[in-house]
Amino acid sequence: MKAIFRIIFSLLMMGTLMAQEAGTQKWTYDIGDFIFGAPDIGDDGTVYVASNDHYLYAFNSDGALKWKFDLGYGTYNTPAIGSDGTIYVGTAVMGKLYAINPDGTKKWESEQADGWIEDSPAIASDGTVIFGTSNQNFYGINADGSTRWKKQMNSNHYSSPAIAADGTIYMGFIYGTKFTAFNPDGSLKWQYDTGNVESSPAIGNDGTIYVASKSGILYALNPDGGLKWSFDSDSYFYASPVIDAQGIIYIGANNGYFYAINPDGSEKWHITFDNAFSSAFQHTDTPAIGADGTIYVASYDTTQYTFKKYLYAISPAGQIIWRFYGDAIQGPPAIAPDGTIYIGSQTGTLYAIHSNSPGLAKSAWPRFHHDNKGTGNVQNATTLQASNPHQPNRFAMAPLYPNPFNPSTHIRYYLPWSDRVHVEVYNAIGQKVATLFDGVQTSGNHLLNWRPKGLAGGVYYIAVGSRNQRIVRKALLIK
Repeated sequence: MKAIFRIIFSLLMMGTLMAQEAGTQKWTYDIGDFIFGAPDIGDDGTVYVASNDHYLYAFNSDGALKWKFDLGYGTYNTPAIGSDGTIYVGTAVMGKLYAINPDGTKKWESEQADGWIEDSPAIASDGTVIFGTSNQNFYGINADGSTRWKKQMNSNHYSSPAIAADGTIYMGFIYGTKFTAFNPDGSLKWQYDTGNVESSPAIGNDGTIYVASKSGILYALNPDGGLKWSFDSDSYFYASPVIDAQGIIYIGANNGYFYAINPDGSEKWHITFDNAFSSAFQHTDTPAIGADGTIYVASYDTTQYTFKKYLYAISPAGQIIWRFYGDAIQGPPAIAPDGTIYIGSQTGTLYAIHSNSPGLAKSAWPRFHHDNKGTGNVQNATTLQASNPHQPNRFAMAPLYPNPFNPSTHIRYYLPWSDRVHVEVYNAIGQKVATLFDGVQTSGNHLLNWRPKGLAGGVYYIAVGSRNQRIVRKALLIK
C-alpha cells in the first residue's frame, strides 16, 4: 500500500507542478523593434513573426532563430501561411507583398501596390492572396505573384479581410461607413452601414459575420447582408472579435471592459482587469481562445498609475486565472498544440509563455485571422475538423475555476476517445476523499461541478484518468 500511495502522490505532485507552470515564461527573443502583428505557427511548429525592423523571423519552438528575411521595409501586419508552407507578408511604405519559402528564401515579390499594406493578408481557397492598401485599393494576388484583380474603393483599408466558406470576402474601412462583402473576383456583393471599422471581422459556423465598429457597436450580420442583431458597448471598438466552441463572442472595448456576448446578442458577462482605470483595448489587443476554453488577451493595468501591460488568462465564466507581465506586451496571441503561447511586444520582444491549453480552440473563429496560420479563411483545415469541429485531439484538462473556491469549482476536461473515466479527489496526504465520476463517457467536452461537503478548508488534488493517462489539478478550498 505504501508503494501505491507513493506512486499516486508522485503523480499528484507532478500534476501540481505542471499546473503551476501555466503563466510562466518559457523563453524570449529580443528582436529590438516593434512587433505589431500576431505570430503565426507552421505545421512543423515553426513560429513566424514580422517586425518593424524590416525582417520576417522564423523560430524553432525552443526559441532558437531558424532564419530571418530582409523585407526592405517595416511591416505592421500578421503574416499568412499557405497550404504549401509559403509565408505571405506585406510591407509598409513600398507596399509590396512577399512570398517566402519555408526555408527563408524568397519565392517572389509582387509589383509595388498603390499604398502601404497595413492590413494582414488573407488566403482564399484557390490560393489568391487578398489585402487592401492605405490608398483605397483592394488587391487579389495569384499564387505566382501576378495581380489577379485590383479594385478602387472610397476609403483606406485597415480592417484585415475575412473569407467565408463560399469565398465571399468581408472587410471594413477605417474612414468609410460601409462594411463590405465582395465576391471572390473582387466585385461588390453588398454593403451595410456600420460606421468606421478598424478591426477585422469574425465568421461563425452558421455564416454570421461579426464586425465591431469604432462607434462601439458589435454587429451580427447575416450572409445576405441583413442585420441579425447589434450590441452597443457605449464605447469604441478597435479590437477584433473571436468566437468559442459554444458560439460566445469575446471582445475588448475602449472603456476597458472585456465582453462575453451570447450568440443571440445578449451580454453574458464583462470584466475589467484589477481596477476601474484599465486602459482601452486597442486593435492589436484581439484575444485568442485555447482548446480548454481559456481566453487569452493583453491589457493594461493602471493600478497606482503604473501603466503595466499583462497577458491575462480568463476562464469561460469570466474569472482571471493568471496574468503574465511582459514589457509593453501586446498583440493577438498564437497558441501551439503543446500549450505554448506566443505574443509580441512594442519593445520588440517575442514571448513564449506556458499554458494548460492544448492548442487553439476548435471553434469557428478562435483568434485574429481565424487560425494559427493567419489565413483569415474559415476553410482552413488546421483549425476546423470536418468530422467534428468541437472534438479535441488529445486528452486534456482545463484549469479549475474558480480556484481558490467556495463553495464549488468547475472541472472541465476533454476526451479524444470514448472510454471509462475516473474523476477522483485526494487530500494533501494522498488519501482519496471523493469519487466524482466513475463510468464510460463519449469523446468530447465534459464538465463536472465539485461542491465538497464535510471537508475542511485546504489543499486538494483533483485527478481525471482514462486509458492509463492521468491529469491532476491542485484546488484550494477556502472556509
